[in-house]
Amino acid sequence: MYSLLKKMLFINKDNPKLPDLYRFLIFFIRPLIQQTGVTCFVACPNKPWGCNLEAFVCYLLAKPEQKRIYILNFGTTPSDEISRQYPDYNEKIKVIDARMSVALLNCVCKAKIFFANDYENYELPGPIVNLWHGIALKKIGTFQRKRLKKLGRKFKQVICAAAQMDQCIMAQAFGMAIDRVIPSGLPRHDWMAGRIEFPLRFKEQAEKLELLIGDKKLVLYAPTFRDENRNFLPLTTNQLHQWATLLAKHGYILGIRTHLTAQLTIKHNHPNILDLSGAIYHHIEAIYPLTSILVTDYSSVCIDFMLTGKPIIGLDPSELDYSRGFILDFDTLFPGKFYTNFTIFLQDCEKLIANAQQPLNHFDYTLQKKIFLGHYQHNACETLHQKLKKLYPKYF
Repeated sequence: MYSLLKKMLFINKDNPKLPDLYRFLIFFIRPLIQQTGVTCFVACPNKPWGCNLEAFVCYLLAKPEQKRIYILNFGTTPSDEISRQYPDYNEKIKVIDARMSVALLNCVCKAKIFFANDYENYELPGPIVNLWHGIALKKIGTFQRKRLKKLGRKFKQVICAAAQMDQCIMAQAFGMAIDRVIPSGLPRHDWMAGRIEFPLRFKEQAEKLELLIGDKKLVLYAPTFRDENRNFLPLTTNQLHQWATLLAKHGYILGIRTHLTAQLTIKHNHPNILDLSGAIYHHIEAIYPLTSILVTDYSSVCIDFMLTGKPIIGLDPSELDYSRGFILDFDTLFPGKFYTNFTIFLQDCEKLIANAQQPLNHFDYTLQKKIFLGHYQHNACETLHQKLKKLYPKYF
């Protein structure tokens, strides 16, 4: 009996579907109180608030027709910390903790349209726009595993994509009609190359990192996860120390950032290595402007970083195949030179940083930009907004 009541009345933050009783009440209440210009963003479970969701919130807050933005917080960022980010818009934005039952019900009933950015099926009563958090470089969805074929049901509404190529990949990966995938560009790219300002905590992160970097230049090492071992790091401690020592000679410092889903602690005692993990610096977008060179392996951070025009280098000396696989030939997709031999990488890295200002030491990303970013014109949020207004005219 207790488990039945719990299912009917309470939300599980780890499996955030609306309880049965809520769905029953929403059916009657929502038609009476829903309001145009009221939008709900769902901060996904077990992750910090940010990425495309927050970038689009920052854009909508400046729109006079936007009356209210609710943030339904299932994530790891405290609700009061989210509220603090937008001091000029206190009357427009309200953050609701998932445990606040009455406030949550009010939010879901009033909102005309909902935004998410993950795999969850929240069973929300209105149109759901999924501002997908990544770009398809690695295989996702039904390209990855047979058991994920049900994902198409979760994306039956609309999903945001970076470009036409991404549009085709997303439609196939999630079993969607291609016209339900909007190739608008990703909202977070407007932080890097558009006109949307960083939230308050992004600026605080950047200031904190600037103090640590001092008069040096930052090389950001950002490897991705491996499905079979989330805590795998392609480099040994000795290799990291060799690299950091080399960088120090030329006035550079090494920052290491593992994937958000990894629980890896970077253990070192080298004075020229910074731990830039997600536990300390939640948002990589705040790190990009301070980064001089990006080194990664199979992560799509290389696609975002192309917008800076700075050098990108690939590195994986582990001799282990990346089991998930890629949507196309990886050597064609990766924007820059990729190294599997650490000794050769160190030699070429030294040449690059010693002559970093020479144009020959930068790479031409024209093909990769066309594939992954399409015709991005520094206005992804505006493009997405206009396309959604045409698709859902009565919801904006």
